[in-house]
Amino acid sequence: MNKEYSIEKSPLYRLRNKKKLAILLGLPNNYFKKVHQYKYSEFYEDKPNGGKRRINNPEEKLKKIQKKLFKLLNRIEKPIWVISGVKGKSYVDNAKLHQLNANICTIDIEQFYDSTKEIYVYNFFNNVMKMSTNISVILTKIVTYEGRIPTGTPTSQLIAFLSYKDLFTIIYERCKAKGILFSLYVDDITLSSNKIIPKNIKNKINYLLNVRGLNIKKSKTKFYAKKSNKSVTGIIIDYKKQLKLENKKRKGIIDLYKECIDNKTFSIEKLVKLNGKMNDARQVEQNIFPTISAYLTKHKNEIKEYNKEQVKKKKIIKKIIERKKLNNKKPNEL
Repeated sequence: MNKEYSIEKSPLYRLRNKKKLAILLGLPNNYFKKVHQYKYSEFYEDKPNGGKRRINNPEEKLKKIQKKLFKLLNRIEKPIWVISGVKGKSYVDNAKLHQLNANICTIDIEQFYDSTKEIYVYNFFNNVMKMSTNISVILTKIVTYEGRIPTGTPTSQLIAFLSYKDLFTIIYERCKAKGILFSLYVDDITLSSNKIIPKNIKNKINYLLNVRGLNIKKSKTKFYAKKSNKSVTGIIIDYKKQLKLENKKRKGIIDLYKECIDNKTFSIEKLVKLNGKMNDARQVEQNIFPTISAYLTKHKNEIKEYNKEQVKKKKIIKKIIERKKLNNKKPNEL
């Protein structure tokens, strides 16, 4: 198991050599002797609450580099108030962190990735990681697209956080001084306390974000009082301080279940999807939908076999791709 380490112990810290960077990223020693142009494909996906989200999908060779870089950067230890991207933690853990506090405030950062300009990414590599100018430029180009952090790459979430870690640390420390619990889940800020949270905290946080070119999404900033139901990263904390699944997620599970038990609309893919949704739901409510749980138990062997077949297919596809790459290599590259 890879353990986290301080930033100074990262093999990327104070990096100044292109050859060493190439080796760390699993590339040929001379890879960075020339400038590389990377391509992205673009598509849109539906947002849970309506609207469309632009996704930038990096070409395969770039994605492979980004995955290597992510593994190296992700081993740098994170503050206790960061929940997203931490192994073994999820959006449910973020809600659990604030579950017992009476008053909660939730704040979203507007278009976090799109607003994260490449200068802040460069400053992270150059000023925080103490890399040389040329190495900082190379890595900035690897993780940004059209002057910003793209949505849809292996590094996007982590780089966005690292680029503003000092800013979030300031917000955390100011909240802590006022007895307010702070957590960050991607672009969701959650504050909680057993004391009343002052309304002007929204403006103070927004001011700090504005200095770095970020904004809070005012329409999604919510203050929840002691006896109200509270929505924290998609989880409801009810007035009894119990965790509950959101109604829209409940409906999604019920609708999918109805499709699965109907012979006309049943498919193994839907069955597997239902199983995944129920596994997520049980993290929130352990005994949710007993009838659906019993139905899935009856079909557990089918689900298991389907998942096995999918793993086999992925392995076969990977071997075919590797074989094609080997066949396409020039003699002097072998």
